[in-house]
Amino acid sequence: MVMHALANRKNCSLELLKITAVGTSTNRLEETDQWLSSFANSMNLPFSFKIVLSEMKDVKKDMFKLEGDEVVAVFLKMCLWSLLSCPNHLKILLRVIKGLNPCVVMVTEVEANTNTSSFMHRFYEALVLFNELSPSSLSQANLLINRSGCLSFCTLNMNGKSIIVNWKGTPMLFLSAWKLQCD
Repeated sequence: MVMHALANRKNCSLELLKITAVGTSTNRLEETDQWLSSFANSMNLPFSFKIVLSEMKDVKKDMFKLEGDEVVAVFLKMCLWSLLSCPNHLKILLRVIKGLNPCVVMVTEVEANTNTSSFMHRFYEALVLFNELSPSSLSQANLLINRSGCLSFCTLNMNGKSIIVNWKGTPMLFLSAWKLQCD
């Protein structure tokens, strides 16, 4: 959806959509590269995909090789939970993300209350306090779910400004996004 929206912008053309994917599976990342490159090509969207082979706990800012005028967005999908047992690793990753100076950060994780340490409580409170998802985001997501018959047991609810994905009434995932001030 993001690539489609970028390709259809009328007033502001995109010089290059550059995605850097971090992971440990070369095959999966290469498949993702091929799929996204093909999709971008079909819309005449200038596109670049870079693979960084690394565990999330070992990510460093210099792995991303940013240009001075790039606008950075960060999408964290199901990766923070693996760092919960080592709060220092999570803290280092969050410091790296902050150093990238992103304008937008999106997080999707498993919705579960399995760690009650004080750091996680503070982190959760920060997510609820600072996230940018709106009721219209929830409406758009519900439209997508309603189109798919196989997701008939899936419902979406707001928790503060985060979206909670429920399966048969049980919270499964959350999605949170917030816009940061770019320097």
